[in-house]
Amino acid sequence: EVQWKMDDDVAQSSGHEALGECPICLDTDMKRTNAVVMTCCGAWVCRQCDVEICRRINTCPLCRADISDTSTVATEKKLLARALRGDANAMHNLGGRYDTGMNGFRHDQALARVWYQRAAEKGYVRAAHDLGCSHRDGEGGPVDYALAAKYFRQAAEGGHIHSCTNLGIALMNGTGVKKDVEEAKVWLKKGVEAGDELAVAKLNILESGSPFGGGGGSYTFRFGNH
Repeated sequence: EVQWKMDDDVAQSSGHEALGECPICLDTDMKRTNAVVMTCCGAWVCRQCDVEICRRINTCPLCRADISDTSTVATEKKLLARALRGDANAMHNLGGRYDTGMNGFRHDQALARVWYQRAAEKGYVRAAHDLGCSHRDGEGGPVDYALAAKYFRQAAEGGHIHSCTNLGIALMNGTGVKKDVEEAKVWLKKGVEAGDELAVAKLNILESGSPFGGGGGSYTFRFGNH
């Protein structure tokens, strides 16, 4: 078992990542559970302001862009414009949409890899995690466990909990990296501290000193669709 990709528009774990104060009402402390990202400019606003102000006037109060057209073509155009200006969030959003074919986007995992790569090179943590998953699972290109481990490490060092778990599993099994049980424990413990149940299970296997986790049957390091 391994951890998979996550949508950029939902929390990477608990949903409580602090995003700051809503720039419109200046009254709401935003988290991914109560905020949305504006496709036009990439700014986060609270859901209440999005519904009561942005969608009512069909204009972004921050960049003044017309947001009345919510079609796939318009959304892709806005995200692409931001991505070409160097916006890593837009790069990752493009990657996610091409990866899954969500919201009417064409399903093109090779193109998804391109945008994940560009965002990861800018230090965008979730993009590094998703790029690691793509290399690990052979989505959009050949399987490359070494690159998967490289990007899981980048994301884990940036605080991505699921990448901490995936890096720990890679180190535990020697998949794409030199096997290192002690370092594997370090990363899995970070997952455990964040409440990742898979990290708990894998750490228990290591702590038991048995490759079977005391269960009498071999565990599998599964690869497949997320």
